[in-house]
Amino acid sequence: SRSFSIAADVLREDPKIYAKLRISRTPGGVSFARCIKTCFENGGHPMIKTIGAVAGEESCYTTFCDFFDAIIKRRHPNF
Repeated sequence: SRSFSIAADVLREDPKIYAKLRISRTPGGVSFARCIKTCFENGGHPMIKTIGAVAGEESCYTTFCDFFDAIIKRRHPNF
């Protein structure tokens, strides 16, 4: 894939995350696809890592916690 973001790295390294969350939605109706859309639409640059994901609402962090926790851990390793 030509996506250079932390989200793309997480999904490449653990494809089970996508398999588990791909059909999930938050109680407010935000889909996992919506959260990762920017990861695929904005390829980025290999030397400049962006996050590559958005949380459509607060409950995304709990509904998609496997994904967002992995991103937060990479972006803020000492958090």
